[in-house]
Amino acid sequence: FPTRRSSDLSTDITARNIMHYILGEYERAGSNLDKSSEHYSYIVNTHNAPSQALKGYVQLLSTKKRYQDIIELIPQLDSVCNNDPIVELTIIDALDQTKEKKRGIERLLKALFKHPKHQEIAFKAVQAYVSLQELDNALNVIDTYLDNQTPMPNAFMFYFLKAQILMQMGRRAEGLEAVKNSIKAQSHFDKSWLLQAVIEEQAGNIENAIKGFTTYLDLVGTDPAIQTHLMQL
Repeated sequence: FPTRRSSDLSTDITARNIMHYILGEYERAGSNLDKSSEHYSYIVNTHNAPSQALKGYVQLLSTKKRYQDIIELIPQLDSVCNNDPIVELTIIDALDQTKEKKRGIERLLKALFKHPKHQEIAFKAVQAYVSLQELDNALNVIDTYLDNQTPMPNAFMFYFLKAQILMQMGRRAEGLEAVKNSIKAQSHFDKSWLLQAVIEEQAGNIENAIKGFTTYLDLVGTDPAIQTHLMQL
C-alpha cells in the first residue's frame, strides 16, 4: 500500500478541525453545550489547534462555569491566543471565580498594557486599581481610554467613574467637571445627575443641586429619600 505523506495527514487534520469547529459553533448557538463541548474537545486535543477554536472552547467552558478547565488551558492559550482580548478577559474571569484574584489582577494589568483602548479591559482595570487604593493609576487608565478624537463607546461611564474617584481624592471642582462630561455624553444616565446634585450641594450651589435632584427623579420616577431631601432644599 502507498504510504501517505505528512502533508496529506496535516490536510486531513485541518479539514476535520474545521468540521468540528463549525459543528461546535452550531451546537453552541443552539444551547446544546454538551454536544458543542465534544466537538471542541476533539479540536483542542489535536496538534496545533487553531486560535478561533480555542477561543470558542474557552467561551463555552466559561458558559458552563468550568473555570478550572480554563486555567489548565492557560499555557496553550498563551501560546496560540496571546493577543486576543476576549480570551484574556475569559481567563481573568476564571481566575477571579477560582479565588485567584491576585493572579487575575496581574493578568488584567498586562492585558491593559496590550489593549489600553479596550473598553471592558480598561473598565476592569479601573475597578482593580480602585480596590487597591491606587487612585492615580485608576485616573491614568481612564484618561488613556478617553484620550481619543473619536467618540468612545460608553464614555459616560468612564467620566462617571472619574468623577467618583476625584471626589474620593477631595478634588471637587475636577469631579464636577467630570460628571458634567458624563451627562454631556449620556443625558439619561440617572446616577450622573445624582452625583452632580450632591457635588453642587456640597459646593453651596443650591439652585444647581435642585436641578440635578429634580432631573434624577424625572429619570428614576420615585425615590422617597431624594424626594424628601429635595423638599428640604
